[in-house]
Amino acid sequence: MTAHDVHAACGRCGRAPDGGKLDAEQWCAECRKAVVRRATPSAFAVAVLFAVLYLVVLTWTGALESTNFLVFWLALGALLAFGTYKVARRVAFDVIRSRIARTRG
Repeated sequence: MTAHDVHAACGRCGRAPDGGKLDAEQWCAECRKAVVRRATPSAFAVAVLFAVLYLVVLTWTGALESTNFLVFWLALGALLAFGTYKVARRVAFDVIRSRIARTRG
């Protein structure tokens, strides 16, 4: 921890971080967690929409009728939905964070 980190205050709430460091945008961990909580529901909705569309495509193509690859297709869909969730949460986080920074600055 550098001397700059000890005396720095959060760029959003103005509080000094409790033993933690500020990130590159000078936000504390609590402010980041609050934005992640706001970004999570929209990311979950995007991931569910992706999973439903994936199942529709599998049903339409007849891939679910084959028992040989059923587990493979479902596992692939789960992995893709999880990846979609992570990417969508990061995008939503960046959008929310930039809007907060724009209104403050």
